[in-house]
Amino acid sequence: MSSSPLPFTQLLTALLLVPCAAQATVRTWPGTPPCHHTVQNCLIGVNPGDIVEIASNAVIDESLLIEDRLVSLRAAEGFHPVLAAGRNLIVDYSPSATGFAVPFELVYSGLTFAGGRFEFSTTRLGSAIVERMDITQSGSTAGLFVGTFAADSGSATDLIVRENRVRASLGTQQAVSINLLSPAQVLFEDNVIEAQPGTPTPGAARVALSVLGTTGNGSIEIRRNRIVATTDPDAIVSRLRRGVNLAPFGAGSAFEIRVIDNLIDIGIDGTDVGISSSLSSGIHRYDIINNTLRGVGRGIALFDSSPMQNAVTAHINNNIVARPTNATPAEGLVWTAGHPTISNDYNLLFNTAGNTAPLGLNTLFADPQFQSADNPRLKATSPAIDISDYLARGDALPHLGMAVPLDGDGLRRSIGAQVDLGAFEFGDQTFTHNAGNSANSTALSRPGLDDNASALMHITRSGGSNSSSNAASAGPISQSFGEFTQRWSLLSDDGTNLPAATGFTLLQMATGSAAGTHVATAGNNFSFSGTSLGATWASLPSDWIFLVSATRGAGLSATSNPHPFGAAYLNGAWRVVNTDAAAMPNGAAFVLYAQAPSRNVFLHTISAASLVTPVVSVLDHPALNGVPCANPHVAVNGNGQQPTPLVSARYEPSLQRWYLLNASPSIAMSPGIATPS
Repeated sequence: MSSSPLPFTQLLTALLLVPCAAQATVRTWPGTPPCHHTVQNCLIGVNPGDIVEIASNAVIDESLLIEDRLVSLRAAEGFHPVLAAGRNLIVDYSPSATGFAVPFELVYSGLTFAGGRFEFSTTRLGSAIVERMDITQSGSTAGLFVGTFAADSGSATDLIVRENRVRASLGTQQAVSINLLSPAQVLFEDNVIEAQPGTPTPGAARVALSVLGTTGNGSIEIRRNRIVATTDPDAIVSRLRRGVNLAPFGAGSAFEIRVIDNLIDIGIDGTDVGISSSLSSGIHRYDIINNTLRGVGRGIALFDSSPMQNAVTAHINNNIVARPTNATPAEGLVWTAGHPTISNDYNLLFNTAGNTAPLGLNTLFADPQFQSADNPRLKATSPAIDISDYLARGDALPHLGMAVPLDGDGLRRSIGAQVDLGAFEFGDQTFTHNAGNSANSTALSRPGLDDNASALMHITRSGGSNSSSNAASAGPISQSFGEFTQRWSLLSDDGTNLPAATGFTLLQMATGSAAGTHVATAGNNFSFSGTSLGATWASLPSDWIFLVSATRGAGLSATSNPHPFGAAYLNGAWRVVNTDAAAMPNGAAFVLYAQAPSRNVFLHTISAASLVTPVVSVLDHPALNGVPCANPHVAVNGNGQQPTPLVSARYEPSLQRWYLLNASPSIAMSPGIATPS
């Protein structure tokens, strides 16, 4: 979770693919004509509205152009196609204004660029998704570009750019560029922008994300992105010089921009800046909320040189701006002095100097106490915990609405009395445990868990401290608190012994929003084998992710439920059901955790491609692949195959992949099982 010592001891990363269009035909390359030769020939030969999937891991030595064609391009499940160095993918949907055009729904996903760029531009209305691209930029042109170029019709094109990784070149001007010259609504979320090793080109601007345009009704949300020097712990890399640069221009421009829950770690000298904007015209609204900014330069710098200083209204709240103690003085917050509509409060500033006055009354000057130099999440002793202005997150923008209740890791934002400052929320803990000798229970002992009868845990079968351990735990398991020992245990619910060395990954959840308990009773039992949740839980959105574990004792119930179970969204409400259709016992108690999907929390549905053996379904995501310390938390969703096997999460070092292992060999693992992770 967000407070774990390692940034990877968290929930899994999200992948939510949106279909390109109803009834779209999926064509596979390499495949049958016209997809039997080059990828470019395939793109030209398929029908408008088709989706081309690349089912190959070979290096593709082609530059690809999709011009004025409604064709989507993505990696097939389980494949990671690579475009050779110097090869690009350019998409331009700009048919003649007099020609026939229809609103489009396009997806470009899952390609790796060994040294090139991706561009999407359009003059027409529609929607496009750019996701899971891995781009190593070459040259100074943006590695990832999206833009709209058309007359202002009042309607907006929707652009979603998410979960991409861009490694900025040494001579880059912008690593990512968003250029809106016609109305658009843009979501830029869960992306990583980092630098490449080597000596940067002198004079290069080295901006991570540049946003500019003249549109009359542009709205942009920039959330949960990580702009860092590098994600490779062994690389020596020079930081980028600017993080997010907002530069709308033109008297008729009107941008609505929210920058929220981002980590921005940039700067090589005091002239560099994390979030910047310089305006002279237009009417714009900026909300800059809950970001963590580290570096030697300025934190947030907003300037308005319009005649009446009315080009921008800005709220700067709940941010952490932290500079190294050995850095030369620079401002944490700086804006046009005396500006009537730029406000700030509830920000933490560390080692800053020359901040523009007046600072908000609740500004905090303190060391934020990060976990380490490589991990900017908060320690338990941080003064930034539970002191933010929650109303700042509830300030809905006209086009963007309310802020999503997730932190920079994509985990729940509301834990404890109040939201924390910065991008990451503190409170939930992950740890592993291995059973000792074969027995029907195994005792847990851990500070913060011992003597804590109200603790909430989610149980995942795993390899424990050895993620590749093969010790099985096939039966249903609950957590139990000992009245006399004041210790928690994991307990077999069907009376069978847990084999020696059985491994578990435990998520200890702080009490707060969307973490709690539920007890099945005669009054709430649903259709014999299920129990209906209370109104607050039941009414959560259908796409939310639920983790459910059984619990006994701790003032709830001593009733065992010796059956596999999972959360299910049935008849318009969330419920807990026994997936083998057995009766739900009165008194059966459960620990519940729920949140919106994100890059760290997603639904894995077993498919023919992922089911590599009858008992193994391989997981495929950049935050998991090659990361043995990830320790994912897994639960079964009762909407899938029934009866549903119990599963454990394991890591295979030789493949460098996580997988789900069937822990119930008597129940087949079939395509269609939905597993929240």
